[in-house]
Amino acid sequence: MSSSSAPPNTLDPTLHTLSASLSALQTLLSAPLPTTTPSSLPPEDTSTPAPALPLLKASATLLKAQTTKLSLLLLHPPLAHPAAQQVLHACDHQCVPALAAACDAVAARPDRWPCAVRADVRSGVRGIVAAFADVVGLVRRAADAGAADAGAGGGKKEGEGFREAVLGATGVLWKGCDGLVAVVDGGVGSVLARKVEQCAEVLEDARVELKDWAAESGENEDEPLGSNGEDEDGVDVMFGPANGLPKDRKDIQERLDEALRRLRLMRTGYQAMVKRRIKAFPEDGTASQQKERVTKVDRLMEYLEKIPDTIDDLASAFYELDVDEVDAMLEQACSDARSAASMIELSWDDKEDEFTTWIRKWEDALKPKQSIEKPD
Repeated sequence: MSSSSAPPNTLDPTLHTLSASLSALQTLLSAPLPTTTPSSLPPEDTSTPAPALPLLKASATLLKAQTTKLSLLLLHPPLAHPAAQQVLHACDHQCVPALAAACDAVAARPDRWPCAVRADVRSGVRGIVAAFADVVGLVRRAADAGAADAGAGGGKKEGEGFREAVLGATGVLWKGCDGLVAVVDGGVGSVLARKVEQCAEVLEDARVELKDWAAESGENEDEPLGSNGEDEDGVDVMFGPANGLPKDRKDIQERLDEALRRLRLMRTGYQAMVKRRIKAFPEDGTASQQKERVTKVDRLMEYLEKIPDTIDDLASAFYELDVDEVDAMLEQACSDARSAASMIELSWDDKEDEFTTWIRKWEDALKPKQSIEKPD
């Protein structure tokens, strides 16, 4: 055997075991989140930081570092089997089991962690595991190909593709690990704030879209049509929101004004909730206090997450000039927003404060400004 021939694939047993572990873990991470805390788990001591979070951060940071080592080995052929073996062993016996245990510890405690946080952690770990499985697959490819041509892949073009695959999979894993660390560093309040802000963006997008639709009404009426009912560019204007708001539909205009007012108020309320309550979500206290807080936050998010679909239906009702549906969808959205706010009217210590007074006024302002008559 010449000195340039490929060494035997001594990594195969480790790769096989690690791949099987990752596959099993991916299956577990795809299961629905538990909705109740197992009776075998005792109440956590919430007076101190939960051990799952430091473990989650440490394991994600360590896996990122180990994956970087693997990537460097893959990018500088021939693949050094002893070095790769050492890194893979550390991942199989330390990083991956620790990451899985930390994720499970968070997911299994709906009495301690809001659903949004547990879902973010589960999703983050699932993405990291999938990216690491891709990296492991590339190690297997390099090992099977042999040290002599692992980097070239049998040719320059294939070699460049292999390099891009390594960098791509590593980049995805880095991003996932950094995201998981950010969840831990930011805490519950940061995760919840991001979710509420995303809901607020949906409201603003809908408000802008409806304003644009109303502004286009006159333009569409003035545009010349061809003999077949199309505009000069051949675009059919007989369908969809391109028709705009008819000038003679004052009932729709009044409802649009009211909808824009209330959508703007809803967004303002969301911003206030984030600033005065959500970001200040406490992660300490008695087990019963924390369970009550988590229940309130979960219910708040349930209400808020229903609103985007209702707003979509509201916009469709406007485009279809359906007065009854407009009224129903607008009231449903505002009702859900008020219900969400009611979850956090009181402080996290169940006391009234300045925000309590403000949010109650906001809830009143969100009610219909006046009765709008329906057309005969």
